[in-house]
Amino acid sequence: DAYSNGPQWHYCEKTSSCNASWTTSFTTPGNYAFTGLIYDGAGNITGATSNTVTINKISTQLLDADFSFDPATLAINGSPTVRGWLKTTSGTGIGNKTVSLQCKNGSVYTSVAQGNTEQSNPGSIGYTSFIWTATSSWNGTVSCRLSFAGDSSYFSSTSSDKTVKINAACSAPLNLAVSANTGNFISMKGDPFP
Repeated sequence: DAYSNGPQWHYCEKTSSCNASWTTSFTTPGNYAFTGLIYDGAGNITGATSNTVTINKISTQLLDADFSFDPATLAINGSPTVRGWLKTTSGTGIGNKTVSLQCKNGSVYTSVAQGNTEQSNPGSIGYTSFIWTATSSWNGTVSCRLSFAGDSSYFSSTSSDKTVKINAACSAPLNLAVSANTGNFISMKGDPFP
């Protein structure tokens, strides 16, 4: 639809030929054709339609260099800060998009947290930082990735895996026995920590 951004007009002098150019922009992918109407000043109109112009979705990336956990080693129920940066393949940050943290449980990735990308700070557009609380269902060395689902204007993208180490919390020793000794000492005995 050539008129979705409004018509543009160009005035030609009375010569045998006339060249004119117009500019417009579209943010929604799709196929567009443009119609030109020529008025001769005597009430006569000649129309011409352009070839179809295709506007494609924009490719995206979540670079491994921008993906991090802080800290990268924690205990169960610890809450690391997850950082990442959503960009086009040409390196331009993409703001106001949702980026998910997906962690691998067996062979299946599960979405465990998400954050929105920065949209207003010029130096940080596309940057995201959010908290993930590693519950007791996660233990040991866990592989995780960042993922952007894509939308009507942008293709989806996924980072490579990064690992975070989640240590089991120590539990109290079992069968703890306390007995008084002579002097100022107390003897404690129990099973080892698991």
